[in-house]
Amino acid sequence: KPRLSHREAMAGLEAEAIQDFIDGFGRVHLRGEDWSARSEHPIRRGDKVRVITMEDEGLVLAVTPTSTGNGKQ
Repeated sequence: KPRLSHREAMAGLEAEAIQDFIDGFGRVHLRGEDWSARSEHPIRRGDKVRVITMEDEGLVLAVTPTSTGNGKQ
């Protein structure tokens, strides 16, 4: 069985936004580390997000909200 790359292993993991995203960029906390992240969706501090992939530049995660119906505005 081929080993997953670090990038592939990150996909699907859940993280928490540690700041509001501004212009699609912010920071998330994942497995004890803080990461730069981007999203096409509005993300607020405390929101749970799911990792889609790690960007080609590395160290930037593409994320999406785990739920769009959480009632937050």
